[in-house]
Amino acid sequence: MSWHFKRLLFVAIICNLIYNEFGVTFQL
Repeated sequence: MSWHFKRLLFVAIICNLIYNEFGVTFQL
């Protein structure tokens, strides 16, 4: 259960970084 939580958190961080990058590029 611990590894599952860490994996979910890792995926959430990656998605957040990608979303932020795409958000900046789309705003420009």
